[in-house]
Amino acid sequence: MHFLFKDIESFKSVSRSFADIAAYYRDSGFSRGHSDEREEPEFVQGSHLYPPFLPLMGVAPALERVFAPEEEPSANV
Repeated sequence: MHFLFKDIESFKSVSRSFADIAAYYRDSGFSRGHSDEREEPEFVQGSHLYPPFLPLMGVAPALERVFAPEEEPSANV
């Protein structure tokens, strides 16, 4: 099930049972992107993570870093 940012924010605003809420969505399709230092993009499969998925699960990204709060998408997206 694909949740929208506004749906998750709405659920968080009424929930009193959880310290925080995050979501994960895996698209079955492939996108062209860079998975390493290669110059040419290749087809890769990824997932959509709603912040703060990784910190909430107690893990760090394998490459690079998580987005800072000011870099996170708006709930209006």
